[in-house]
Amino acid sequence: EGHQLLAQGMGRAGEAVAFGDTGGLVHIWGVNDSPRANMYSTEVDTPPHFPECVERSFDETVIPGADENDPIPAAPFELCADPSMPPLSYVDPGMIINVGLPPHAIPKEVLKTVRQVDWVGYAPNPHYKRGGERG
Repeated sequence: EGHQLLAQGMGRAGEAVAFGDTGGLVHIWGVNDSPRANMYSTEVDTPPHFPECVERSFDETVIPGADENDPIPAAPFELCADPSMPPLSYVDPGMIINVGLPPHAIPKEVLKTVRQVDWVGYAPNPHYKRGGERG
């Protein structure tokens, strides 16, 4: 029969309502012929199907896997100017990678006020003042 509703959204300008369904369609209802999604909508350019900076090493007219008897195409590995270099995705197993920052030390006065529910601890923010300035 029909398709099921998967998603719903409303434009911030209040001019459009959109519904997405399981058939892959988006249905848009608006107050006029060209509703705005937000207050500052502008025209955008359609991006190219293939980026200009990438040189394609395959035939764009052939769809790989269209016929089950087609051989599986090989991935192009000519990604680096120097063929002796490893691919960019290679990470040495012994390499040490620094990520993020060290954890913040929680002040002792905050730890004293922690209320634990199940395995989550809650504590009031000592810098918050009711009725004070935001931020």
